Amino acid sequence: MERQGDFTDFFLTLADVYLKQNPFPGMICAYAGAYRYVYEARCVYDPDGRYRAWKEEAIRFLESEEGKSKMLVQARTVVDERKRWAEEALLGGLAKTAWLAGVSAWLDAVIMYAWFEKRTLATGKLVPAMRELAAYGEFVSLFPAMYRDDHDLWERFHSVAAYRRYFREAGGDEFACSELQDLLMERKLERLVRQRDEESARWLLLTEAAWLYLSCSEEESLDEHVAALPLPLQEKLGKIGFSEANADMIRHVGRLSDQVVEAVFQRRN
Repeated sequence: MERQGDFTDFFLTLADVYLKQNPFPGMICAYAGAYRYVYEARCVYDPDGRYRAWKEEAIRFLESEEGKSKMLVQARTVVDERKRWAEEALLGGLAKTAWLAGVSAWLDAVIMYAWFEKRTLATGKLVPAMRELAAYGEFVSLFPAMYRDDHDLWERFHSVAAYRRYFREAGGDEFACSELQDLLMERKLERLVRQRDEESARWLLLTEAAWLYLSCSEEESLDEHVAALPLPLQEKLGKIGFSEANADMIRHVGRLSDQVVEAVFQRRN
């Protein structure tokens, strides 16, 4: 078979760039939590073993007491930042932004739990991990719009696809707005439907829409962004589960997030 191209130089250049941008030990020691992905990362072409050596050294640090301690502290810092974002949004009268920030605080606490208790970063494992938490029932009662079943999953899917198309036509982030993302989302949704896991499917569609907003909104608050959308798209976001939050809800979800974080800390100490 005729060889169509030699990408060796491309891969070696890519590896060189990556390793220069992610030197060890400086970046990993300083930002250990951001490098948890190396456990699950795979290199498709590494003839000299440069990436493999880097990965092995990184994992040794992350497995050390210092590495684990830094990951714990940094994970808690992320949750605290989301809580502050929610409080600042409330002070500014931004109820939709406060909702997103509050849900983000909870989700980051769950990500922390899933990593330290299940050693996984897989998004498909988050909702099953969430269900294990004692605080989960209270979270569901706080945000019922996210769990209502008056809009079927495929209607929500088409709402997310329309939202992506809106950003694509507006020149939004090329990666986030790619039609390929709709195909990937459709396949994930089909798998969850076969598994009869509607709860995970709702979270999939909600977080996909939130990712689109965060990738393409150019630092507009969610409230400003939604107000500028065509009315049909505003309604579609409501169907996906976008909502608003008041001060009581934000305080409550902050406490629930803290419960998850503190439980993880207690098990590590």
